[in-house]
Amino acid sequence: MGRHVRGRMTIAGLTTLALALVGAGQAQAEGAQKLCVPQAPDMPTLTPNTHGECPRFPIRYKLEELGKEGPPGATGATGPTGATGAAGVTGATGAAGVAGATGATGAAGPTGATGTTGSAGQSPSAFRFERAMKAEDGPFSEPKKVQLFQVGGVTVHFLCGTVPIINIPVTGISAVGTAGFHAASGLIEINEEGGPPETLAPDLARELEAAPEEEEGISLLSTNQKEPHGNQGYVSATITTPETVIDVNAHLELLTREPNCSIQGSAIALPL
Repeated sequence: MGRHVRGRMTIAGLTTLALALVGAGQAQAEGAQKLCVPQAPDMPTLTPNTHGECPRFPIRYKLEELGKEGPPGATGATGPTGATGAAGVTGATGAAGVAGATGATGAAGPTGATGTTGSAGQSPSAFRFERAMKAEDGPFSEPKKVQLFQVGGVTVHFLCGTVPIINIPVTGISAVGTAGFHAASGLIEINEEGGPPETLAPDLARELEAAPEEEEGISLLSTNQKEPHGNQGYVSATITTPETVIDVNAHLELLTREPNCSIQGSAIALPL
């Protein structure tokens, strides 16, 4: 697979995540045995669903086939360096040659024509955003999504919703690109009282490759499993496309009061 992690922002993707979080899975009826291996620590190994797919959101799993030939072993260590040979005899110094006479200065050449004026360079773009909204209630509700900004063939969205089945609130940032993109992000979490969070599956770091026109989660924040339930997150992310590099910095809040999802931040896009 050409991607490190992937996670669609659809109810089907969120349903798969719910099954991964509660450890559900079912064996395939026939064919080679395959397993879904978690890409995050302390998570259970699952079997693929009836379509042969693994959960991707917000915990990414990789499909592995049991019994297949493993990768080549590591290259053996380099052998020891051979002993240094004996130094050769220094040859005799040759006689100095006669200095040549200085040549006459050549005539000045004509001045070249002035070149055409180059095109103006591209300027960076800056964005500031602030959004707040309430997630829909219910175990099968579709997550809300609003646009934060669009630049360089990439549209960045703010998400607010719940994980299907287990009904855990989540918020975060996602993106979709006309030519695909690479993204890397980091998330620092604290609860609403300033203490350490106790989330079911913390999404502290994420790196992924997104296919063209495919929406992927950049960073996600969920609520705690006990009081206080609300959390805050500080996100730093870099999104790279064939034509632009985008740096995003934002503060996320996911609280029990309404509106329970909010974001404030900024982004700078630099043309390549």
